[in-house]
Amino acid sequence: MKETRWWTYVAHLIGPDSFKDAAERAQFDKSAFSRWKKGAKADPEFAVKLARAYGANVLEALVESGLISQEEADLREVRMGGVKLTDASPRQLAEEFLRRMNDAESQLLESNDAVPRASVSSLHDRDELVERINAGLEPVAAQEATEPLEENQP
Repeated sequence: MKETRWWTYVAHLIGPDSFKDAAERAQFDKSAFSRWKKGAKADPEFAVKLARAYGANVLEALVESGLISQEEADLREVRMGGVKLTDASPRQLAEEFLRRMNDAESQLLESNDAVPRASVSSLHDRDELVERINAGLEPVAAQEATEPLEENQP
């Protein structure tokens, strides 16, 4: 039986490691190696796990397994939502911009809800504020006012 491209890749990748050791390293069952040696096709999840376990390029593993073509692995642009930025109409750009601004605003508002806020009205009484600072309840430092430095004088 002729070796498959995938099995040739796997055998080279794992080198002297036993099927058991390689399977433990990649965190899947060792029976996968026996199946692959007999010509079975690789499951995408197993191909990715094996490549990552051995520090190999995941795209190369997917190509060698026959799951994607070399041309697909060589792609340098990813299309999200079906339209490239350079092909988008001004309206599509504006809608995407607004969507992102709304998402950012929502995240900001959610994160600010968890932040305790100082009561502005309680900070108008300077004596109370100084007492809170001295008690370590305010996250600021205070000192008595000093005369301005000569170099800062006109």
